[in-house]
Amino acid sequence: MNVFAQFFGVALNLLMTPFDPSAPAMPYIVSETTCTTNLFRMGENEMKVSLAPRGFCPNCCPVKSGVDVRFVLYTKARPDKGTIIEPHAPGVARRAGVDPTAPTVIYIHGFTEPSPGKSGRGIAEAYLSRKDNFNVILLDWSELSTFPWYLPAVRNVKMVADKLRKFLEVFDQSGEVPIRNVHLVGFSLGSHIAGFAGKRLRRGLRIPRITALDPAFPEYSLRGNTLSNLENHS
Repeated sequence: MNVFAQFFGVALNLLMTPFDPSAPAMPYIVSETTCTTNLFRMGENEMKVSLAPRGFCPNCCPVKSGVDVRFVLYTKARPDKGTIIEPHAPGVARRAGVDPTAPTVIYIHGFTEPSPGKSGRGIAEAYLSRKDNFNVILLDWSELSTFPWYLPAVRNVKMVADKLRKFLEVFDQSGEVPIRNVHLVGFSLGSHIAGFAGKRLRRGLRIPRITALDPAFPEYSLRGNTLSNLENHS
């Protein structure tokens, strides 16, 4: 490991210190400025950035219910303009335009990605260009996974997964999004959101297909006790 990599690692660890769940409260950190998210573009690449992360640590920006985790529907009738499915109550998905008879693909983006970002748009275009009808739902949790706050984003994964679990249970029970027709696709940290949601479904429900695209490895190693430490923060 070269000197630059070592310096970068130390600097990143220091940057994360105030946002550890056990850190003392520092009220001056959270403000409208530090909690504002911006979209950074470099060529075709896009990322969400913020001066402070959102989450549940003492110095994290507060999570906004119903705003920071959104389910946005794209259909052949509205391929370019998504419809937010909210609230998660019987009848809402159908009114948003969900076809209960069609397969439903739910895509969960990864760390730093906006939504719809390049990958989300690619998923929607690929399915909606097919002859058959599809419901494509992009799960937008981009406010909770901004650069450079990887560890806070990891700690938000299970909360987002729980939102997805509830979404699936509500609309399976109402018959609007039958779980037998659901395909979850996750990229990077989104892969873990998909996995945790499937694992936590109530007894008797099972997602028939989950696709994990390049699952995030840091903090999910099978060696050591890193994952068990994160379990304590869930």
